[in-house]
Order: sequence, then C-alpha cells, then structure tokens
Amino acid sequence: MNDENIAVRISDAYTRALTEIAENANNGGAIYDDDTLMKMYVKTLHDSVKAMRDGFEKLLTEASEADRKRIMVDNNPEELIKGVEELIALSEEPGMTYPNFLRLQIERGLDDFNASSITRKVIETQLECYRCTISQDLEIKVLEEKLEAYDKLASMNKFGKVDAHVWEFVEKKIEWKYAPEIKKRDQIYHIFKNILDDLDLWEMAHCPFAMNVEPWAMIFDVDKRKQAIERDKNIMPGVIWEYEKLLLHYFGLKLKDIIHDQSFIHEIKAYTMVHSQEIVGHLLLEVYPVCKPFNPLPQSFISKRTEIQNAKREENPDQDKPFYILKEYYDARYGEEYMERISKGMKPKKTSAAKPWDLEEFLNNVEGKIGEHNLDEAFEDQSPSMIDKAKGAVDVVKEKSRQGFSLFKKVSDLIYQVKKFLP
Repeated sequence: MNDENIAVRISDAYTRALTEIAENANNGGAIYDDDTLMKMYVKTLHDSVKAMRDGFEKLLTEASEADRKRIMVDNNPEELIKGVEELIALSEEPGMTYPNFLRLQIERGLDDFNASSITRKVIETQLECYRCTISQDLEIKVLEEKLEAYDKLASMNKFGKVDAHVWEFVEKKIEWKYAPEIKKRDQIYHIFKNILDDLDLWEMAHCPFAMNVEPWAMIFDVDKRKQAIERDKNIMPGVIWEYEKLLLHYFGLKLKDIIHDQSFIHEIKAYTMVHSQEIVGHLLLEVYPVCKPFNPLPQSFISKRTEIQNAKREENPDQDKPFYILKEYYDARYGEEYMERISKGMKPKKTSAAKPWDLEEFLNNVEGKIGEHNLDEAFEDQSPSMIDKAKGAVDVVKEKSRQGFSLFKKVSDLIYQVKKFLP
C-alpha cells in the first residue's frame, strides 16, 4: 500500500466523487447538512415500508387462490417492516441527530432490518420440511448443524444477530464438510441403481411384451424398436459387468451389499422405490446369477416375468404415499387442500396389484442369498449361430492354408528343377 500510495489515491478518488455529487445536486451544488441527510434517510425508510406493503398486496392480487396462501406465509414482509419501523421510531426520539442515529442503530442491532431472524426462519422451515417428507439422514444432519451453528453465533451477539458475511462462510464450511460423504453415497447408489434397472431391462427384453413397454415403446419405427430390444438383450449383461467392476474397484462393494446401502433402504422407507418387493427380490436372487455375457435368459424366468407383468405386480403400490406425506405438510402450513389446488386436482392413482413393501421381510428373504459374479471370468459366445460362424471361419482359414501350402510346394519344385540345369 505504501509503495503504490494506495491510501492517498483512495482519498483522492473519494474527494472527487463527493465533489461531483455536490456539483450535480438539485440544490444548486450545496453539500447537504446533517439535518437534510437525516430527513432523506427517514423518507427513504418510509418509502421502503410503503413499497414493501404495496408490492406484497400486488403479489396477492395477481396470485391464484392456492399461491395466495403460500405467499401470505412465506413472503409476508411484516417482519422486515417491523425492523424498518424500529429505525423510524429511533429517528423520531427527542434530540436525535444524524450522527447519533447512525451510531445507535448499529449499537442497538437495528441496521440489518431483522435479516438475521429471517435467515434462521428459512433454515428452520427447510429442516421441518425435510423431516416431514422423510429426507435422507445426511441432508437433515446438515440442516441441524446449520441451525445449531446459527444459534451459537447469535448467542455471541448481545442483540442475537448474525453478520450475513460471517454466516456465509460458516454455512459453506458446514456444506463442504458433508459434501464428500454425500457425493460418495450418491455415486454408490447410482451404480447400484443402474445395475438393478439394467437387470430389469435385460429380463424384459426377452419377454413377449417388450414391444409395448418403455423405453422401447417410445420408438415409433417398429423395425428400429425390434433392433433396440435385441441390442439391449445382447449388451446389458456386459454393461452390468462393467458397473460391477467400477463398484468393486472404487468402493470395494458387490451387488449383494445393496441391501445395506442407506439410499436403497431410504427409498423403501420413503416409498420412492419404483419396483415392487417381488420384482426386486426376483431380480437379485434369480435374474442376477444368470445375467452373464452371451448367456440367454431361461424360459422359466420369461414366463414368470410375463405373469407378473400381466398381473400388474411390477410396481411399488405405495408410490402415491409421498404425495400424501407432502400434502399433510403443505396443508398444515398453507391450509387445507393446498396440494390439490397447486396440482390442479390431479391425484396419483394406484395401478399396481403388488403387495406393499415389508422391509424386514425383504431383508430376511435376501440376506446372504444374493450371488456373486466372478468378475475375472472370460466369456465366449456359445450360441449355435456363433459356433457355426466360428466353424465356418476355421474352415476358410484351413482352406486358405492348404492353398498356400500347395502354392509353396509348386514353387519349391520349380526351383529344384531349375537348379538341375545350373552349373
């Protein structure tokens, strides 16, 4: 700072800025005195109160009935207005001067317009929502730690306030603390889920109803749809094999460990698991052991899966429960029938005839029974068509070899005959 004379340069820039303001002022260039500045400040406070109330009223007028109730709870500016009105009341105290006004608002903690209490309320509301809607433990833990840290910082201030800039760093520190663990958890389950979904896809590709289910049903061209089904039937075991290698290499886990995965357990408890208990058990215990490259799905499995599909037992019958859990939370917060209004009367319909998930029963049924693939195993296509192709290729090679040997023999004989006439 000394070498570059920064302090003097800042002072010079500040002086020139003030001079320019004075020269461009509407009062003939005169510099404002404290009383004028005080009146301007207080007028701005009054104007801000009016602007907040007018804006809130306009927001309510333009909102739908459902949104109006949410806005009244989440966007009501009265708490902010209360802080501004406390500043206005301070300015009106007898004998108040502008310098004292600026000093006292800081000393009394009135300068943040109750922003601290609003920040805490946001964290508290988010935590309440996460708990009510059965969020994962780590996400709840992060919010609990944020709330605890916020209260601790507030307790260190005699006005119970938390500096916004300080809080920004504290909040980020908490988020960064849990970020690696959350990322690892999500990545592990991402691989588990891909394996489970691809097992499901591979089995369906063998079934007669494959043409009529997603993702293949979305392909309008029938020939391309058939090609896509055949492709998935052929490549999915290899894809699953590679996912397993990634899971083992980076996390030391195998598919059998899915039943102890916190995200898998959470999906079941939170009713967000798409598949039924019957299908997940079938995929893990029966389909997975036979899902190997070049290995066709047994006909008995095709028949069983077709029967499950026809009986509509593939999907979790409780997939509508998250809607009602969220409905209970929103109705308590924003009034009865809030979810129905914002979803335009649409309610999830039960279409599955499957048995509801029983986590304890499921774990007892699969514990220690999920097989393991030997990921070092080498594979050869043993299908009849491929064997015929291989035999044909061998015959071609043999014939080419015989032709090559015959030509070699003829050339050798010719050289021998020529040599007899050489001196």
